[in-house]
Amino acid sequence: MRGERRFISTIARRLDSLGALTRGQRQTGGNGIFETKDNLESQYAERALYELFKQIYQGRFVEVPLGQFEQMTGLNLTSHEGGMKIDLPPLRQFLNRLLALRIDMQNIIFERFELLLSQQIEAAIAAGIYEVGVETLRAERFSVESQEAVYTHSETGSVTNYLKIERTQRNHIKTADEMLEFADKYQGQLMINEKSGNAAVSIPTHSIYDADGGVIPRVLLVRSQNQTRVPVQSLESSTWQQVSADAFIAAWSKEIDALPRFTTDYLHLVLSRDTCNFRQDGLKTVAVFRFQRF
Repeated sequence: MRGERRFISTIARRLDSLGALTRGQRQTGGNGIFETKDNLESQYAERALYELFKQIYQGRFVEVPLGQFEQMTGLNLTSHEGGMKIDLPPLRQFLNRLLALRIDMQNIIFERFELLLSQQIEAAIAAGIYEVGVETLRAERFSVESQEAVYTHSETGSVTNYLKIERTQRNHIKTADEMLEFADKYQGQLMINEKSGNAAVSIPTHSIYDADGGVIPRVLLVRSQNQTRVPVQSLESSTWQQVSADAFIAAWSKEIDALPRFTTDYLHLVLSRDTCNFRQDGLKTVAVFRFQRF
């Protein structure tokens, strides 16, 4: 049942808290089992819930009319003046009430909530404001290009430094045969851009909602070095065309043969003393930071 995701959320949140307390690493407690979207009590989930309530109140969630939702859940979205309430029901109360609904209604409401949550996270990532908390960065090599003291506390003498760090990462390039297996596993389509000659695999992905609550179907376009979610209508009107396996293999192989095996970029960090250390993890260098990244 979709409503039981509420229990998964609680476990994921508590394991993340445990990892942060014990090792200072947000992902340690769950050992990578859970993703950010599994935490249904985050700021992104709060925004998704507000959007869900707004769609229900405005009649944009046609499967769940406002009166029916209020009667089923006991959650009132309407103020005494007849408008939408300012003090809307909190997230935990919503999740708990969801468990009391019939399974089919749980699934309908929770599916919309999950899609709105994914939309919030995706928008934050695209805007560059997605908060990942404490993270571990792994690369083939880190090197400090420059370091500058930007602030010294007058009482403790603690120094805050600006660091420019060069990061070298190995490009994880999939072969044409691996992409054929990927397409077969996820019912994908083999595509070639008629303008650029580049290849990609198109697989189904979650939809998003427009301003009127209408569903916009999308696909995930997986390329050699990146992936993007594209509305189905935009893809159909673009220069991406479905091709045979032989044509895809030729185009994909040509593209990856020209790719470099390593990529270098830079991290710009503001760090206080003792907030960064490097360690070896097998053959790779791992950097553990507590930082504000720009």
